[in-house]
Formats: sequence, structure tokens, C-alpha cells
Amino acid sequence: MLRRWTIGAGVVMILISLVLATRGHVMAAAVPLLIEGVTVAGSVLFERYRYKPELDAPPGPDWVATGERSIGPRGPVTVWFQPSTGQRAYVRGP
Repeated sequence: MLRRWTIGAGVVMILISLVLATRGHVMAAAVPLLIEGVTVAGSVLFERYRYKPELDAPPGPDWVATGERSIGPRGPVTVWFQPSTGQRAYVRGP
């Protein structure tokens, strides 16, 4: 819900900046508002691709739990590590 509101706010800022640009307020208000709108909407859209997805079970038998735990969007998350490759995986659950 908050994600949608944030993207919406960014889009509204972009639209307002375009209206201001058509009325001649390019440098005074339109450009800073356009930059802020693109930054807000773009950062929320980009963060989906930045973070790794949470798995339901450990990826394989050669993976080791690191003991690191955090609270993800859907509950507790445990970090698993594969020593041979250095990859990390995030698994839901205790």
C-alpha cells in the first residue's frame, strides 16, 4: 500500500513539473520537481530488483546457516551461505 502511494506521489510530481514547464517555469520549479519525482518513483521501482527474493526452504544440502537473522516483509528470515561459491540465500522462517 505504501509502495503504491509513494510511486503515485512521484508520478504526481512528474506531472506537475510537466505542467509547470509548459507554463514557462522551467528552471524555477519544473526541473527540481521533475528530478525529485523521478528519484522517488524510480527508487521504489528499482528496489524490487535490488534485493534478493526470500526462499521457503534452504537451497541445497551444501548450504550452511550463518546464524544471521532479521525480520523481512513476511516475517523472520535466516541467512544461508554456500562456502564453495560465497553465495548467500535468504530463507523465511526461524
